[in-house]
Formats: sequence, structure tokens, C-alpha cells
Amino acid sequence: MWVQENRKKKERRRKFQFAFSCKLSSYAKEQGSLERESQQKKVRQQLDNFLKKRDNADDGKSPDDSSRRNK
Repeated sequence: MWVQENRKKKERRRKFQFAFSCKLSSYAKEQGSLERESQQKKVRQQLDNFLKKRDNADDGKSPDDSSRRNK
């Protein structure tokens, strides 16, 4: 009798662990895709800022270049 109970417990534990690992992996994939999206947005924003600075410069050089030369 106790052998059957132990088998049932082990089977339940195994099923739970499998389900938990599936949930965990799907959560990790979701977080990874969200992280990639935020990273892509950050890079796009940096590129846009760089291009705006370059376009707004009077002599065709970015303001960062002139500030580096003055130091």
C-alpha cells in the first residue's frame, strides 16, 4: 500500500517539475524577447540622437567632435 502511495507522490512530483520547467522556460523566452525589444529601442534612440546632432551641426561635424578638440 505505501509503495503505491510513494509511486503516486513521485509521479505527481515529476509532473509538477516538468510543468514548472515548461512555465519557467516560456517565461524566460518572454523576458528575453522583451529585453531584446527594449535594447533595440535604446539603440534606435541613440542612432536618432546621433543623426539629429550631425544634421544640426553648422559645419557638418558633430558638436561632440568640437568639444573633444577643445579639451
